[in-house]
Amino acid sequence: MDEQSFLSQMKSFATEAKMRRGRQFIARSGVEGTPTLIVAGKYRVLGNSWQDSLRIADRLVVEERRNQSGVTRK
Repeated sequence: MDEQSFLSQMKSFATEAKMRRGRQFIARSGVEGTPTLIVAGKYRVLGNSWQDSLRIADRLVVEERRNQSGVTRK
């Protein structure tokens, strides 16, 4: 991609709209920096360590997939 095409795409209405939605999501989700884990657009994962955060995120992903498939938890 040449420079002019790239700049044209970066300044396009579609790109601006996506960036605006991204900034709104960040504000709504409470993201304060990176890395921040957000699961299913509704859970901000806060663990005591990075490994703890990953463990919690994995569990939330399993729960969300279960909820989406309609399977009830026993």
